[in-house]
Order: sequence, then C-alpha cells, then structure tokens
Amino acid sequence: MAMTDTTVSAPVQVAQDLSEDDLRAALQKGWDDFKAQPIFGLFFAGFYTLGGLFLAFGLIGQGQAAWFIPIAAGFPLLAPFAAVGLYEVSRRREAGEPMDWTGVLTALKGRGNEQLLLMAVTVLIVFGFWIILARGIFAMFFSFSGIGFETLGMMFSFTGISMIFVGSVVGALVALALFTVTVTSLPMLLDRDVDFVTAMITSAEVVRSNHITMLKWAGVIAVAMFVAMIPLFVGLLVVLPVLGHATWHLYRRAVPLEAPAPAGQPAAEDRDTAHPATDVPTPPAADVAPPAAVPEPREEMESARPTGMSAPRDGKADDLKKITGIGPKLEATLNDMGYWHYDQIADWTEAEVAWVDEHLEGFKGRATRDNWVAQARELASRDG
Repeated sequence: MAMTDTTVSAPVQVAQDLSEDDLRAALQKGWDDFKAQPIFGLFFAGFYTLGGLFLAFGLIGQGQAAWFIPIAAGFPLLAPFAAVGLYEVSRRREAGEPMDWTGVLTALKGRGNEQLLLMAVTVLIVFGFWIILARGIFAMFFSFSGIGFETLGMMFSFTGISMIFVGSVVGALVALALFTVTVTSLPMLLDRDVDFVTAMITSAEVVRSNHITMLKWAGVIAVAMFVAMIPLFVGLLVVLPVLGHATWHLYRRAVPLEAPAPAGQPAAEDRDTAHPATDVPTPPAADVAPPAAVPEPREEMESARPTGMSAPRDGKADDLKKITGIGPKLEATLNDMGYWHYDQIADWTEAEVAWVDEHLEGFKGRATRDNWVAQARELASRDG
C-alpha cells in the first residue's frame, strides 16, 4: 500500500449551540431519507444484521455462547462504518444529485486518499481492544472456569451479575471514547478532503463544545441499537438506516460549511495575521479625486431584503426544518421575517442571502454555510 500523507489540516469551525431541537430535527430528516430511499437503507443494514446473526449462531455452534454478550456489546462499535453508504445517500439527496448504486457504493472508498481506510483500521483496533478487555474482565471473575454453555448459566449468579456490571461500565467508556472521535469524523471524511486525524479532532471538538447535547445523542444511539438487537438483530434493518441518515444531518449542522469571506477581503487562511495592516487597502493619494458617492452599506443591505409574506399561503406553511441547519428556533425566526415556503428561499439571490445571513441573530451566516437555497430548490421540486 502506498504511503499516505496524513499531515494535519487546519482546525475546522464547529457549531457550539447544538440543542435537543437539532437532535429531533436530525432524526426527522433521517426518517425522511429512509422513507425516500429505503432500498439503500435495507441493503447496508442487511449486511450489518447478517453479520450479527452469523456471529451469534457461530458462537453458539462452537459452544461459546457466553462470548455472545461481550461481542454483542461491542458490535455497535462497528455500526458507524456500516452507515458510510447511508451518509452518501443523504448527501446526494440533500444536494439533489442522482441516486445510483455505482455512485453510492463508490463512496465507500472515501475520497480516494485512504483516509477512510485509516479510520476503519482505527475502529477495528478499538473493537479488538474491547474484546481483550472483555477477556480480562471475565478472567478476573471466572478465572477458575472455561467459557462455554456452563458459564452462560453462571452469568445469573452474583459473580456473573457483578462481572456484567463492571463490563458494562468499561464498555460504556470505550464506546464513549469511540463515539467522541467518530460521530462526525466519518461523514466529514466522506464530505471533505481532510485527513483522518483532523476529522477525529473536529469530532472531539463537536462533543466538547456541545457535551450535554452530544451525550444525549450517544444515549439515543445506545438505547436504540440495544433495543433493535434484541429481536435477533432484525430491528437494525430500520434503526441503523434512520440513525445513519440522522447522523449525516447532525454532522451538517455541527460542522457547517465555511462562510465565504466578505467581498473585498481575503479569506481567513490568506490573511497576514502577523502583519494585519497588510490586509488594509492603501488609502488613495491626496491628489486623487474622491470616488463618486455610493449608497450607504446599511441602505444597500436593506434594499436587498427578500420579499416576505404576512402569512403562509392557504394558511399552511412548509416545514422549513427539513432544510439542514434550520431547527424550530430558526424556523420561527424565518416565519417572523415573512418566509414560510421552500420556493421563497429557493428564489433568493446572493444579495438576498447575504441580507438574511446578516439578520439571523445568533445564527449569522447560516444560510450561506448550509446552502439553504439549493436545499430549498430540491424540496420545492419534490413538492411541486
């Protein structure tokens, strides 16, 4: 295998205001994606489900039924990779790109720079580490016994219950550590040309900056996956696709696209921060005639305000929360500004988008970063 350049990229800006509203919006969009493209969800979840069944019946057939508990507990650690294809489906649906098997399956290779492969190796190493820990915990409690069918009955003894409790705590810590570095890193590696180290650092920063909300999201994933695995893994056929699609939308909210630099100013990475004065245009010489009068920026900005409506057509507004980056609070703000429908947003010009960006108190720049206009056009075309 050729050597891969893993030079760490520049830090990526992350959202620091995630809330339960964003989790609910992500789950709703995940469900919408699954309903719109169920065949892809069932395909990827089917492989994961069959893998779980193969492990379960294989262990039972070999008389190693007790090992089913630690392996089943660690099995969800591999779920993010089963969801990579689902991220691509959500990305294509969001961007209005055609949905075809070749394109979706090709996305499993990442962006051709082996970063997704390196991330896969990292996840597999963590899974192996968990199995080693599970063996060690078992040895601490049942060092006198082999592990087989007879041990499975011992799980309900006081010693067995104690072992399960300790194993659950250790497993939860391992799962939380892996969740921290993968929750947004895998969709990010699919979406952007970054190295896997930067992707993991960004994911950890998302969790650090929104620790309460992201812990709730980890809890939702853990409970949903556990419940879905109870009926012979069959529940994963629905739960895994919905969570996979939802994770993509949460990533798009947590790691927004960088807003472009204002006109006439260099991009942040091109500025000379050591000599900021070099970014300031040189004033004209004294003998140069002053430029012609131009409208005040504030007046020009106000003239670019998109036309709004006092109320939605026929009293029924579109669900603007289907646009990535818009939660209940932003939807209410947009409604107050007179924007109720997808086609209104779809018709915004660049100047009108800039006006909206400037007037989204607490969310400035969101319309540009999340490309609301393109998303609204796609949604409007579906409804039309």
